[in-house]
Amino acid sequence: MRDLTRGPIFRHILAMAVPIAVGMLLQTMYYVVDLYFVARLGDAALAGVGAAGNLMFVVFALTQMLGVGTTTVVSHAAGRKDHPQALLMFNQSQVLAMVTGVLFLVVGMAVRVRYASALSADAGTAAMAADYLLWFIPAMALQFALVAMGSALRGVGNFKPGMIVSTATIIINMILAPFLIFGWGTGHAFGVAGAAMSSLIAIVVGIVWFTKYFVEPGAYLRFMTADWPPRFDLWRKMLGIGLSEGTAIIVRQDTFEVMGKWKVAVHDNTRVYQPWEKPYYVLSAGDVYNMKTRRIEKLGIGATPPQRGRGGSGQ
Repeated sequence: MRDLTRGPIFRHILAMAVPIAVGMLLQTMYYVVDLYFVARLGDAALAGVGAAGNLMFVVFALTQMLGVGTTTVVSHAAGRKDHPQALLMFNQSQVLAMVTGVLFLVVGMAVRVRYASALSADAGTAAMAADYLLWFIPAMALQFALVAMGSALRGVGNFKPGMIVSTATIIINMILAPFLIFGWGTGHAFGVAGAAMSSLIAIVVGIVWFTKYFVEPGAYLRFMTADWPPRFDLWRKMLGIGLSEGTAIIVRQDTFEVMGKWKVAVHDNTRVYQPWEKPYYVLSAGDVYNMKTRRIEKLGIGATPPQRGRGGSGQ
């Protein structure tokens, strides 16, 4: 455990930001690696994996919500030097990760074929997508546990394991993919399914690797069966933090619309602001902003915005 209550704040922020950014990047690399090798199987295979891979972005959003909540509650308890509470939060996050992972697996497998058909242009592409999802859905279901464990370690200031394990699993995926897809050395090619198999195997290795950090002697965070009974109040707290109930933006081509109860500030560095104005636009729920023209196209209240846009002064 690293005590983040001591030392320069900027250094701590940087130490946390880099592993988080790298982890988010590497989480998408499983799919990128799959696409790289599957492209050699032809257009139908590539289109099938591309259609199926849209599901990855759903998992990415859900796991980031879980990860942010886990890091926050564990770090708060650790910062207060409340070890029992840190253990409780850690174990509850792991139970939550298992429950959400299982739910995703069950629902995903139930709608796998219909999902593949709905997003595919023809039957051949749909068949490829369904074959890929047969193994990719279990791999994505395990991402919940992988992210939760890495996030808990970040919460106690242990940043390196996340980067090491994530990097290692990507390398494993890259090594296994051609053997399983093309049948190198085995003579049995699994095609698009082999791409997902390699991701699944790599993630399983990552989970086993992460587990050792919680079972080794002297581990600050460890599995405690007494803390496993579901605490729905804590689950709501974790998911509420990760979900950020405040505000979000929906991007459509060159525009985005604000949704939620808070406001969004957008700085336009091409505009000359007056001394009495704040150097940003303030957008409320329902406002639509064009990022290309740098203008507010629609106000949420239904009014027509001024031609020059609404500035920080509220005009």
